[in-house]
Amino acid sequence: MKNLTIIFVLFFSLISYSQTKNYLDRPYYETTATADTLVTPDKIFININISESDTKGKTSIEELERKMYNTLKSIGIDTDENLKVNDMSSNYKKYILKKKDILKEKSFSLEVDNAKTLTKVFVSLEKIGISNTNIQKIEYSKYEEMQFFLKQKALKKAKSEAEIITQSIDQKIGKAIHIADRNYNRGYQAKSSGIMLNEAISSDNAEIKPLEIEFRKIKISSTINVIFELN
Repeated sequence: MKNLTIIFVLFFSLISYSQTKNYLDRPYYETTATADTLVTPDKIFININISESDTKGKTSIEELERKMYNTLKSIGIDTDENLKVNDMSSNYKKYILKKKDILKEKSFSLEVDNAKTLTKVFVSLEKIGISNTNIQKIEYSKYEEMQFFLKQKALKKAKSEAEIITQSIDQKIGKAIHIADRNYNRGYQAKSSGIMLNEAISSDNAEIKPLEIEFRKIKISSTINVIFELN
C-alpha cells in the first residue's frame, strides 16, 4: 500500500511538472496586477462588563443586567439578536480566603453596525453607571464579495497591461494559460487601532458630552499573477 501511494505521488508530480513545462516551452508574457479599495467597517463588536463591585455591592448583577437591557432596547438595539453573554464569574476565591461577600460580574458582547449607534451605546450605558466598555474588534461584512470583485478587476488590469506591453513588440496576447491568486491572507479583521476617538466620556462632567467616533477606512486588496500565451 505504501509503494502504491508513492507511485501515485510521483505520477501526479510528473503531470504537474509536464503541465508547467508545456506552457514554459511556448512564448508567453507574465504579469502581476493588484486592485484595491477602501471600505468602512460595518460590524463593530463592543465588550460590556457589569460588576457588583462597581456599586460596592449595593446593586445586584441581576438589577444591573436588567437596566442594561432596558437601556439598550430604548435606543433601538435588538438585544435578542445582537447581545450575547460572554461569561459570568464571581470572587469565590476571595470569599474563601477573606470571608468577604461574593460579588458577581458578567461580560457581554454587543454587535452594532455603525459609529452613530456605537456612540449611543457608550453614552447611554455611561448614564446608568456602566462604563466598563470597550471596542473588541471591527469587521467588514462583505469582505468575501469584495475580494471576488477585486480579483475580477485585477484580471482585467493584468490583461490591459499585457496588451499594451506586447503591442510595443508587434505581438498579441492569447488566452491566459496560468492564473494564480496571490492573496495569502484570507480573512479580514481590524481591531480598535483602526478607530479614532475625538472626545472621551468623562464621569467627572455634570453632563455627558456626545462621543464622536470615526472609523478609518480599511484597504482591501487582491493580487493576481497571470501568464498569457503570445501569438
